[in-house]
Amino acid sequence: MKPSLKSEANLFVAPTIGNKEVTWRKGNDKSEDRWNFHSTRDIFENGASFDVTKGRGVQKPNYSKEQNFTVVDAKFLRLLTRSLGVLRYNKNSIY
Repeated sequence: MKPSLKSEANLFVAPTIGNKEVTWRKGNDKSEDRWNFHSTRDIFENGASFDVTKGRGVQKPNYSKEQNFTVVDAKFLRLLTRSLGVLRYNKNSIY
């Protein structure tokens, strides 16, 4: 089976300077051809791009019922992650 990557409802923000390509295929031309890249409902900002594989079907993940989950719309990602960051810790923090 060929390796596959399906990106769904992610937010990609490209750097101001440098590479704006989200996907990177390491290897020679033959090994690159084996990968399947697909993007669904993603948001790309600042010129970010995703090199989608053309002409191949998307493999469905083999999730069990317990592993299945609903994907949130990408436009809500900043709201959902606005308070994320490094946790502050000191030896008196443990209860």
